[in-house]
Amino acid sequence: EYMGIWFSKWPEQALKEVAYKFLERLNFETEVRNNISEFFSKVHLRVLDTAKRMLKELRRLFYVTPTNYVELVQGYYNLLADKRTQLSNEAQKLRIGLERMEEAAKSAEEINKQLEAKKIELGRKQRECEELMVKIKGEEREADEKK
Repeated sequence: EYMGIWFSKWPEQALKEVAYKFLERLNFETEVRNNISEFFSKVHLRVLDTAKRMLKELRRLFYVTPTNYVELVQGYYNLLADKRTQLSNEAQKLRIGLERMEEAAKSAEEINKQLEAKKIELGRKQRECEELMVKIKGEEREADEKK
């Protein structure tokens, strides 16, 4: 095994443990963390097998190191952390938007109450105005008759 000269192959269990440790900081359930760790280890081992096949069939040396594996897991960790932050920010924006909509609905309800009160007052003033107009027209007639 040519690659063994430069880098020793990590056992699958060691790969799982490294990924498991990295993923502890993400607060996954144990089962989810185990499954993801197993996936990463299997992917890494598959890449190692493919690198061996490339060397055998194509005579192309492709180095796969433990550092590559750590970078894979760290990249996943960073991407997931970034996405969680992004989703948290988006959720916060939605919460703020919902609060503003609730405030607007309350304001609209208050304005509607005020409008109803003003309509009642307007109706009363309108009736008073009509009564006053009737009274004025009556007085006008009386004044015209006296002339």
